[in-house]
Amino acid sequence: MALQRDVIAPKDPAVDMSPNLNLPLSPAIRAGEFIFVSGMVAIDATGERMHGTVAAETREILAAMAQVLESAGSSLAKAVKVNVLIYSMLEYNNMNEVYREFFPAGAHGLRRQAQRRQQGRDRMRGAGLKQ
Repeated sequence: MALQRDVIAPKDPAVDMSPNLNLPLSPAIRAGEFIFVSGMVAIDATGERMHGTVAAETREILAAMAQVLESAGSSLAKAVKVNVLIYSMLEYNNMNEVYREFFPAGAHGLRRQAQRRQQGRDRMRGAGLKQ
């Protein structure tokens, strides 16, 4: 039996960074009971790339990720894995402080974090269960 594959469009179009950043990607894909969320960067209300503190960017990214998952009938509480690329490990504690605000205790899922050595700031991507 083949899994059905559906593109997930966020309820709030401002969360979809692909049109404003001219990127050929979908915000999320549902494949069976899994939801795969594209890598995200912080974008502001105008759809432009946000350049703020790590805490502010983390908050914006996780809020957008939550909206995408909720559009698919899921939530951050059902996250299976989140990858975090951070531009400096000196900002690790700042990122974690905000990260804890978005995940209920005991529902953190798996996480991988690494320092991003390329130009730019933080990036995140994740996957979650539909049910």
